[in-house]
Amino acid sequence: MTLQEVLIGLNDLTEEEKQVVKSRLVSRFYHPGKSMDQYLADERFSHGLHCIHCGSTKIRRMGHTPQGAQRYHCRDCNRTFGDRSGSVLSGTQKDVSVWETYVDCMLEGLSLRKTAARCGINPNTAFMWRHKLLDSLREVLSSQTVGGVVEADETYLNVSYKGNHSGKTSFCMPRKSRHRGGELHQSGISKELVCISCAVSRDGGSLSSALTLGRASAKELGTFFDGKLEEGSVLCTDHEPAYHSFAKKEGIRHIQLETKEVREGFMIQRVNAYHSRLHAFLSGFRGVSTKYLDNYLAWNTAREMIRTKGESEEALLIAKVLLSEGEKTYAQVKDRPAVPAGG
Repeated sequence: MTLQEVLIGLNDLTEEEKQVVKSRLVSRFYHPGKSMDQYLADERFSHGLHCIHCGSTKIRRMGHTPQGAQRYHCRDCNRTFGDRSGSVLSGTQKDVSVWETYVDCMLEGLSLRKTAARCGINPNTAFMWRHKLLDSLREVLSSQTVGGVVEADETYLNVSYKGNHSGKTSFCMPRKSRHRGGELHQSGISKELVCISCAVSRDGGSLSSALTLGRASAKELGTFFDGKLEEGSVLCTDHEPAYHSFAKKEGIRHIQLETKEVREGFMIQRVNAYHSRLHAFLSGFRGVSTKYLDNYLAWNTAREMIRTKGESEEALLIAKVLLSEGEKTYAQVKDRPAVPAGG
């Protein structure tokens, strides 16, 4: 499923390796001889059939959809649902073979338009599938923490209003449009840049989030680390004043270092290497809209987890995403805010 390619470094694999990745993903996505809907039903209702709306166990079967999927009726709330209802796959009526093809396209790094043509789906559908999955992945990763020696630093990207068209009455461009790769209107770290806060631990754990426009404040760093920094952690950063204020307020041991400095085994070179991998990953999309940036950051976090923890983590992530509640309409995905909440 799209997540597998999403979870693996795409472009560095040989053709043979890509086929191995695909076969592994598909085998985890559904069991051979079992339909996607049967797989979802077995997993979602492994502890007994229940209503996804109210939790009642007073359920009766009420026929099948034209595609053969089972439908259910709840006697308590009088609502109906199916095996996919309320899940990330809700509303998708394509056969699993289409998802397999979608996997191939992602592994090959094809654009959404080329992916749509090969899969026989609308480009809007290809877009929706990607972001339904990434939205769910982001939710699955929302409880992730880092601890021990944690290196933190911020990196910046140009604000991109890609996808926010001037003809929309709900959106007004806050600046003049510029061609992709064009120069910023302001020099230095300004509101034309998105601040991406990143944290990396020695065991391979990582966090990243599009925090605000321009420099992050101590308060915004507090929001980023809220519930994510394990007790007793040591925070290693550069000399950005906001980190000093944040660490002092929270009572966190804080070590400030120069970029290439190593002091008593502490450094910030891991997080700088993380920045390099992140920028390389994002560059493959030739411009990520700022309103979808957190989804791609979650995608990159998953790739980092797989890189450090291997296939067991990969299988767990895929299962969690497939079974998570992630039903969204096209409008809900497309009409999210153009910049981070802090911006």
